[in-house]
Amino acid sequence: PPPPPLFFFKQKTADAIGVRLVGSEMCIRDSFLIGSSAGGPVAIEYSLRYPDSLSGLILANTSARIWSHDGRAKHVEELRRRFALLQSLGPKKTYDLLNIDSETRPFYLLDQIPNPPSTDVAGHLMERQARIRALKNLLTKEERIRYYNGELLNLASYLDLDMTDLLKNIKVPTLVIHGDADTQVPYDLGVEMARHINGSLLHTVAGAGHSIMQWEAAAEQIKTFCDELNC
Repeated sequence: PPPPPLFFFKQKTADAIGVRLVGSEMCIRDSFLIGSSAGGPVAIEYSLRYPDSLSGLILANTSARIWSHDGRAKHVEELRRRFALLQSLGPKKTYDLLNIDSETRPFYLLDQIPNPPSTDVAGHLMERQARIRALKNLLTKEERIRYYNGELLNLASYLDLDMTDLLKNIKVPTLVIHGDADTQVPYDLGVEMARHINGSLLHTVAGAGHSIMQWEAAAEQIKTFCDELNC
């Protein structure tokens, strides 16, 4: 059976440490780390371990407790059920029992108001989603099982993860940037996170949904933050 969920979060952090080692070998200095969505907790963990390697930290549409809030209660219950099946039955039987091939939308997005897309890239996103669907249709059954198994382990790695009490220990200049129309990681969680990080800047992108990096206003704010710290 797969290890407990927290194991996989630690693996993500280990991957980030590997990137740090590569950066050191290449003599990269004054780097900025962006943690967006599920990458936020990994970026937080990295900044706590290696603050001297960073000039700044950007946390975009993320939270210190991605699953641990009331808005995700039903999804968390379903995620626990699916992960328990994976632990007891293994990837193939879990995939077949859940009839994953018939799912048209991820379970963690059900009953969720769609996030507004950026009008600047709406056409590009539709084309990209069509390409992804076409590529997924080319996968063999075994490949689809491995893909879903990896996705389920990734989601489960954030179960019960709440880093709120650690935020006060962040010593790196931090920008928290969040769209106020985000329905996947609610805006209030971004505000809460900024409040717990000493000296952090909170920038709200009005009307932006979860994929905040699509918004030009977000990119400009991140660039300004980095430029000011590099002066």
